Amino acid sequence: MLREHYRALDIIEIGVDTRTFLAIDEDKPSKPYCLIKQFFPLFSDTNLRQKVSDIFEKTAVFLDELEKIHPQIPKLLAYFTQDNRQYLVQEYIEGKSLYQELEENGVFTEQKVRDLLVDILTILQLVHANEVIHENIKPMDIIRRNLDGKFVLIDFSKAIWDREWEVDPERILPKNIFQAPEKAFQGKAIFASDLYSLGVTCIYCLIYSNRGEIQETWYNQRWGNYNDWEWRDYLGNNYVSDELGKILDKLICFDSRERYQTAAEVLQDLNATSTTEKQKLKEQDLNATSTTEKQKLKEIAKKALALIKQLKN
Repeated sequence: MLREHYRALDIIEIGVDTRTFLAIDEDKPSKPYCLIKQFFPLFSDTNLRQKVSDIFEKTAVFLDELEKIHPQIPKLLAYFTQDNRQYLVQEYIEGKSLYQELEENGVFTEQKVRDLLVDILTILQLVHANEVIHENIKPMDIIRRNLDGKFVLIDFSKAIWDREWEVDPERILPKNIFQAPEKAFQGKAIFASDLYSLGVTCIYCLIYSNRGEIQETWYNQRWGNYNDWEWRDYLGNNYVSDELGKILDKLICFDSRERYQTAAEVLQDLNATSTTEKQKLKEQDLNATSTTEKQKLKEIAKKALALIKQLKN
């Protein structure tokens, strides 16, 4: 029991320098769920431990400020030290992660991906404006909240507080398809690294049923075939417009200099293409309506001619 207040129920994640527990708040009558993050470094370097400890504290201050101005960040409930260990206690978001949603419902449509982009990019605008890089965006760290269906970005425990921070080798996360190349190869994270991870997450949602094949393509890209990520080959029957496809391509450029540099740039292109797509759909509806009306007129004309012939006879 922490502070005679929070009781851990189960450990749900073990990271390089943190452990996360599902817990309940015993002080409240409803005994609501919450999440406890414990600073628990597995590395021995004293300087590195102190540096990451400072980051853990900064995370608490950052979350305390950000949740006041953005409703799609989990609320900070407490930050304290007990028995020489640092702890963060956060609001438990009731809902399903992207991964769980994909498992249950299958691939996302284009509109769902656009909604995902808008929600997370809006959060990243504020995060990056505070000189913070989330540095660990992936399907398990995005939850669709039951309350309102909005996407919530969680787990800022790996966040970085400098515009361009060299990540200590012991703290580099295991390589995965959501990790930006500059992080995987150089241990360096920049704002565009978050945009890369978000772009890959969106593609993952679009091709989930063929995720095994995209993994192989990803490995090819890492080992020298940098421009050969043909993710469209794995869409199956899932439709993605050229406009959204170009946005996703720019988000996942291997060279970070060719990528979008800010969340605002992506949102601007999304808004522009959304208008274009709506216009196309409107034109398609008009054309369909026009064709239907013409067909109806032809049928009426045929019936009228047939009736005239009958009267003559």
